[in-house]
Amino acid sequence: MRPLKISIEDKDDYSIVKLSGASRAVNKQSEEVTIIRETFRELSKQGKSKILLDLQDADYLSSNTIGAILSGNSIIKKIGGKIVIYNANDYIMNIFNIVQLNKVIPICKTFDEALEEVNRT
Repeated sequence: MRPLKISIEDKDDYSIVKLSGASRAVNKQSEEVTIIRETFRELSKQGKSKILLDLQDADYLSSNTIGAILSGNSIIKKIGGKIVIYNANDYIMNIFNIVQLNKVIPICKTFDEALEEVNRT
């Protein structure tokens, strides 16, 4: 499997964080987990409060990576923001359903749905 990579694309009033590859984070101190948390912290410092998390190219997310996303959600919420996940594959969606992530973070199928959701107050 491909290692996890993170990229950020800034738009006018929102940012897209793309995760690609597979997360193998074995603990909360793993480099990937730290990078994900720091990504959200940096976006928060920059005042970026509308975050779309694109998982189209993500193959697998470990439980620690999901924890880092939840941590990022808390960071963004502290500045009055919102994270919306979209484009997750069936395997990742199944995991999200099992852990009921949708009760904490909105999950959409498409970019358009996610953009509409992130703009809802």
